[in-house]
Amino acid sequence: MELQWIGYLKQSGWMDFLKIGGVAGLVSSAVSLVWSEVKEGRAHRREAQHVALTTALSLERYAREARLMMHRADWAAHEAARTQSYAPLKKVALPEMTYPDSIDWKWLKHKVASRLREFPASLHSTRQSLYAEWEYGDPIEFCAEIEFESARAAILALDLSRLTRATHGVAPWIPGARDSDLEKELRQFTEDRHAMRAKIRESHRQLMADLLAEKAPMDEGIGD
Repeated sequence: MELQWIGYLKQSGWMDFLKIGGVAGLVSSAVSLVWSEVKEGRAHRREAQHVALTTALSLERYAREARLMMHRADWAAHEAARTQSYAPLKKVALPEMTYPDSIDWKWLKHKVASRLREFPASLHSTRQSLYAEWEYGDPIEFCAEIEFESARAAILALDLSRLTRATHGVAPWIPGARDSDLEKELRQFTEDRHAMRAKIRESHRQLMADLLAEKAPMDEGIGD
């Protein structure tokens, strides 16, 4: 009986129709699957771009705060020297970095997310090192260190912001008029400070070499 039904379907053309319908069903399912994946991909990219933009804005805000601390540290050092008081130095510190609690790191590329999450921890470590190093040192020189480390932190924040935007397809940051020279100012300051430190190290090295050169004939005379 079953074979008779198959023969009837072949003769009537229904078998061809069923074949066509089966293929069409498979094509329809494939198209639906692809379209679903496309929509999910678009949603994922939108969410990743949203998180990346939120993170980048936080980093750019931190860079501005760090620059303000640079100027505050410089002012505090001069004010303390002028007034012969350490009171102006009380609020001088390397700014802390925090991200909004709403950030869901799973949307960002793993390597980028790792670097972003390590940034606040590295700043905290630098803060601790500064306090430990200068606990019994000259507070005026401590201000100079805060000024330098704030500039370095601001540059790193801008570099991370640029990386985050570029990696996740977010438009580059276009600073406003107040921040148009921000990065240039930061990099120029750190370059000048590096050059000054190198010059000081060279002066110390030359001084030690001169002292040793002066000491050598005296040692020879004592030996004789």
